[in-house]
Amino acid sequence: MMDLKSDNGKRRTFGKRVGGALYLHRSALDALSEEDRQHMHRAEASIPEGFVWSVLKLDRRSSTQVSFLDYEDFEAVAFPALKRSCTVEVNSGKAVVRRYCPDNPPILHRKELLLQDSDPRRTEFSDLTQRLERLGLFKNMSRMGRRRPWEDALMSAGLDVNGGSLD
Repeated sequence: MMDLKSDNGKRRTFGKRVGGALYLHRSALDALSEEDRQHMHRAEASIPEGFVWSVLKLDRRSSTQVSFLDYEDFEAVAFPALKRSCTVEVNSGKAVVRRYCPDNPPILHRKELLLQDSDPRRTEFSDLTQRLERLGLFKNMSRMGRRRPWEDALMSAGLDVNGGSLD
């Protein structure tokens, strides 16, 4: 996670780290450093017209790559599936769009980490994550990154995802 100082001097954390990448919901972009925001805007200029995205991926290992991720409805779906991505080489402006198979796409977990601390949705998303952690569903996450194994794990636990909540 990135650390920033808020206006009142307290540390805030935001962003989900996976490997060397930082993931942020588009609503958290104002918390980026000015340098990261400019980098993102340079990359965003190369996105094909009509490409809609909800999550930004900054590759910290390679400061020349930025990805824009098009997930299912972030608000309404508890664990949104990745539909498309657009990865931009910032220096060249080359953009590559990739579509993900709807049968078994990557799934977004721990949505609360993509939001700023002050975002009111963070509590609701965090409550869901904590509930699943208590049930042991976040163990062995390397195998749970796609729809089929994730849904199998939920079903084995007797849970059903219904939109943004669990039954």
